[in-house]
Amino acid sequence: MQNFEQEMIKKLMNKNKTIHINITNRCNAKCKHCINQEGKTVLGEASLDDVKEWIRQVAKTDYKNINFVGGEPFLLLRDLQEYSELGAELGLTIGVTTNGFWGKTKESAIETLEKVPYVKKILVSTDSFHQEFFDIETIYHVVDACLQKKRFIAVNAVCKNKEECEKVKDQFAKYKSRVYVNTAPVMPEGSAKHIQDELECFNLQECQQNLSSYCGIREHYIDCTGGISACCMSTLMLDQNVLYLGNLNQDTLEGILQMKCKNPVIKKIEEEGPLGLYQFIKAYGYENELNRSYSGDCEFCKTVLSNKKILQKLIEIEKSNELPI
Repeated sequence: MQNFEQEMIKKLMNKNKTIHINITNRCNAKCKHCINQEGKTVLGEASLDDVKEWIRQVAKTDYKNINFVGGEPFLLLRDLQEYSELGAELGLTIGVTTNGFWGKTKESAIETLEKVPYVKKILVSTDSFHQEFFDIETIYHVVDACLQKKRFIAVNAVCKNKEECEKVKDQFAKYKSRVYVNTAPVMPEGSAKHIQDELECFNLQECQQNLSSYCGIREHYIDCTGGISACCMSTLMLDQNVLYLGNLNQDTLEGILQMKCKNPVIKKIEEEGPLGLYQFIKAYGYENELNRSYSGDCEFCKTVLSNKKILQKLIEIEKSNELPI
């Protein structure tokens, strides 16, 4: 049953694959788990003209979904209006990841949504960290407004443990199937380094049952300078370059995606997920080098790919597998 569910998730992810564009790192919250604080991610704010050009480039590819992220994108409401209108004109489906601060009342939430009619998907981030700044009633207003205005609404929650995951799911149980709740473990980077001891983790021997055979690595991430990475968490490994794809101010997105197809590491993760990386290190005897605990898929993947010896061997083996027999 688990393999069937994972195959279904893979198909859905491939069908709805998305380019995420970070338009600003400004935020009106200081969450304790934020990787943008005290971290290695690229900070700043993208220019209006640059983002519009990136949107046009996305429209020339087989990616038909753009999700604007931050920081907090709704702090740039006027820019968001222009971006979403342009994307819709080019046939793209537009979403925004937000902390939902604009839902102080249901009326204010509806008013905000009416100002961005081309934004069809809202992904609201709420968990124990965000709720220190924006209470659950504020988020309910956002959800209710989305349902009333017929916008897709989902919840993203980053949690320290399974108990927190269940708590968030319970908070939205009243919506039943109308609101999808996605939970993910804390990545102990940036501000989250200070709460690392509070995280529920698994050890290397438990990887087989805790790691996924699928990954959101097709969900590419454009930072505010035009740098494009294979996924949002790979921005934490820019010094490794292995998941850094290029810069849209220097190359076209079409060209970058063509070059990505030649990257053996990305191909491995796309096909087999973090579980495939674990099976690789087990097969080639690298377990002792990675014998530690992990909060989830992303921390495991980052740890493996930050080990130069393992990375070099992985590239060597994957390239040899591509050679004609």
